[in-house]
Amino acid sequence: MPVEQFHQAVERWFPDIPDALLKRGAGMRIGAVEQQRLRFLVSTAVEGIQNPAGPFSDGWARREMEEMLLESFLLALRSGAGGLVPPPNSRVAGRLKHLREAREFIRSSARGPIRLEDVSEALGMSARGVEILFRSSLGVGPTAYIRHQRLHAVRRALLTVKPGPGVIKETAMQWGFWHMGHFSKNYRQLFGESPLETLAARRS
Repeated sequence: MPVEQFHQAVERWFPDIPDALLKRGAGMRIGAVEQQRLRFLVSTAVEGIQNPAGPFSDGWARREMEEMLLESFLLALRSGAGGLVPPPNSRVAGRLKHLREAREFIRSSARGPIRLEDVSEALGMSARGVEILFRSSLGVGPTAYIRHQRLHAVRRALLTVKPGPGVIKETAMQWGFWHMGHFSKNYRQLFGESPLETLAARRS
C-alpha cells in the first residue's frame, strides 16, 4: 500500500493519534469487538491468499479486503489507545479543523485548477501556514496532496471505466493532467503500477 494512502486512512480514522505511538508503538488492550473483527478479516485474508482460485483472484476483491483490513486495524488501534491519547487542546483542535476544511475545499475543486493561494484564501491562512499545516499533519505539501487526490480519482475511474482507445488520456485530462509523461511517472510512483496496468486489472 502506498504510504500516502496509509497516511490518509490514519488521518480519516485516527486524526489525533500521537506521533510517538506511530513511531515507537505501545502496549495496549484492544476492544473485544474490534479485536474479533480484525481477527476474522485476517483469517479470511490468509485463507484467500492460500487459495489461488479463491476470491482474491479478482483484483476488485483484493482491493476491497485491503481497505477493510486497514480500516479495521486503525479502529482497533484507536480503541486500544484511549488512555494514551490526550484530549486535543485548542491549538490541535484548530489545526484539525483547518485540515478538514482544506481537504474538503480541495475535494470539491479537484477537477479545476487549484493554486496554493486559493487554498489559503479559503482557509483564511497564509500560504506558508497552509504549507506547514499539510506537512506537519500529512507529511506532504498541499501541492503534492492535490496531485495525489487527482491521481487517486484517475485510478478509481480507470477501475470502473469501459476500456477503449484513448480512455487513459481522456480520464487523466478530466482530472487536470495535461502532460501525459509527467502523469504516467507520478502515477507509477504513487501506485507502483502504470495506468495501463490498472486498466488491465479492471478486466481481470
